[in-house]
Amino acid sequence: MKDKKKQKIIMSLIIAIVALLVTSFILFFKGYYGASLGVGGVFFVLATALGQWSSTKNEDYVYRKSGGPYL
Repeated sequence: MKDKKKQKIIMSLIIAIVALLVTSFILFFKGYYGASLGVGGVFFVLATALGQWSSTKNEDYVYRKSGGPYL
């Protein structure tokens, strides 16, 4: 149950990130440069947070499976 909820949150976050990227480009090409910059900033913050979380999760998995510290 917990994994399903976590996967659902991750998928909704990915959909939100894609929507923010598309919205940022649409606003930029319509001439709303300030709004586009703000929406793009939110996109970068969310994408970076998701990437860091995924990287940490993968490093933890490798560490636990190898049984020791990295070389």
